[in-house]
Amino acid sequence: NAINGSNSMIMVYGEAKSGKSYTLFGCKDNKSSHEMGLFQRCCNYLFTKLHSKSINHKIDISIVAIYKQCMFDLLVDDYRENDFHQLSEISTKTIFNSHELMNILNEAILNKTRSMHRLGMHQNWSSMIIKINITQTINK
Repeated sequence: NAINGSNSMIMVYGEAKSGKSYTLFGCKDNKSSHEMGLFQRCCNYLFTKLHSKSINHKIDISIVAIYKQCMFDLLVDDYRENDFHQLSEISTKTIFNSHELMNILNEAILNKTRSMHRLGMHQNWSSMIIKINITQTINK
């Protein structure tokens, strides 16, 4: 429904080590479609549908981690705690295909790991929010 203009959300919740990341992102080196997670499958579908229709579109992505009521912008290379309180204040990157999206996501996951280590955390106990904004105009 996101292609038709509706807000959409995927939420993964569960105990530590229960397979949330695997369900969402699949295998680390997912070479085949059988190893893809839900996120990559949805993004592939999204880009396929947008490219098959007569729709001009722009897709922006923002990714933050939340830990102990602090937000960390995972699209920047500076891993210090950011002093902002609304998702509208975080950085965004424009993406053009699902491959580029997955590269940005992998970079953000690496930034999340680095920022958690800077906080002295050796466990990855934080939440991650991935916001994808689709702006589209229909060709006439």
